[in-house]
Amino acid sequence: MASPTTTTSNRLLTLPPELRNQIYRYVLVRDHLISLPCSVARRPAAIEPPLLAVNRHIRTEAESIFYGENTFEASDTAEAERWLSGLDDDRLKAVASIRAFHMSAAVAAANDREEKWREALRETVKRIARVSGRGLLSKSALLIPLPVRFKIVWMTEEDLDGYERIAYPWCPAETCGFKRKGGGRSC
Repeated sequence: MASPTTTTSNRLLTLPPELRNQIYRYVLVRDHLISLPCSVARRPAAIEPPLLAVNRHIRTEAESIFYGENTFEASDTAEAERWLSGLDDDRLKAVASIRAFHMSAAVAAANDREEKWREALRETVKRIARVSGRGLLSKSALLIPLPVRFKIVWMTEEDLDGYERIAYPWCPAETCGFKRKGGGRSC
């Protein structure tokens, strides 16, 4: 007699691919960010739902949905880099969106009150895509936080040209924000 897991997964695989993909999306795609715990850097698969461990066929079909349709959140660029470095090539290619809250090089450049912040962010994104992403991660997958009008706006590296840094004489550098170029008021 077959085990219940084998029977269930075999029945799932008898469904048409379009229906299986709908089921995978229902099970795997979150309506909230998936936070990367510190320990996940050593074992990237630790955040994967159990469905991806059922069998190779389901993993092959569903893995791109999990990694490509969710947004992952790292507390800083180092954590994001550790996690990305631990992913195999297929998972890495599938990652569509990751947020890293603290981009230390860019913050340091922005605190100089010069226009180096844009270049520092670009260099950080390029380094992560090239080194941790092994050239397989799209630069547009890494989302960059900018404080704009009392909130954080997440954008890709290409979007940076549309913003400028705001620095007021009475405002400490780390609390000043950004505004859309040519826009009126800002935060």
